[in-house]
Amino acid sequence: MKVEIGKNKNKDNGRKQNRLRGDAGFSESGAKAFGGHEFKKSLGQNFIRDTNLLRAIVQDSEISSADCVLEIGAGAGTLTGAICEKAKRVVAVEVDESLREILQERENENPNLRVVFKDIMKADMSEIHSELMLAEGQKYKVVANLPYYITTPILFRLLDDHRNISTISIMVQKEVAERIVSDETSGDYGVLTLMVKFFGEARIARMVGRQNFYPQPKVDSAIVRIDVKDGIDEELLKKYSKLVKCAFGARRKTLANNLKRGYGKTSEEIEVLLSSIGKDLNVRGEDLSYEEFVSLAKII
Repeated sequence: MKVEIGKNKNKDNGRKQNRLRGDAGFSESGAKAFGGHEFKKSLGQNFIRDTNLLRAIVQDSEISSADCVLEIGAGAGTLTGAICEKAKRVVAVEVDESLREILQERENENPNLRVVFKDIMKADMSEIHSELMLAEGQKYKVVANLPYYITTPILFRLLDDHRNISTISIMVQKEVAERIVSDETSGDYGVLTLMVKFFGEARIARMVGRQNFYPQPKVDSAIVRIDVKDGIDEELLKKYSKLVKCAFGARRKTLANNLKRGYGKTSEEIEVLLSSIGKDLNVRGEDLSYEEFVSLAKII
């Protein structure tokens, strides 16, 4: 009898390790592939279940043995493990306490990993920097599979820390990815597009079908990579941010009308400003390019 119990225990341990590693993503059904985790719709949980995709995300992020990486939304730790294989140091932030046991196993397997159970929107970034063990002047990279419902707030939270970040690679809803990389010729163009452009160069690294996740979402996703600029002008950022938000405050109104309300300027003053970038009083915010917004922010 003791022998039989021992055999079953070994089998159970083997299955558990497979679930933790995510290697059985397509061969096991549903939550079994993630340690039996009960997925929470309120947190927008959709875990990556394809090991080839996990490696591709790490490759797209260009993570090397010298890099310190912040992962947001560790989930069951499958992407976390793939990052740990390449990076010098990984700090994985997860808000769901019910994943503690699974992620503790992942932490035990990877000495370069520190799991932090916090809401990234409330986390003290200086504490995150300390956990990353950054060298003097070193910047960190971000990799994240973001919940759809909170993508924009988290992205803006990260961009606030732009001085310390070199690249941001995020999995987002396909439509959001298209908004991020759009320009003034697209109907997707807006505040999100223009704010990201000020901080760095954004591109879609790859499209990701919904079948690569469990539970399967209703929409496809994409990986967006943002290479963050050095030496961002903080004073210009304040002026630019106010201008962009004002310009899109009421999309149906002309830029001149939005500027009147936001800056208290007369029609004559606004006409002079717009003529300096080659525009007239009939132009709308969505008609201006990123470069024209920057030019206008410098003189308004």
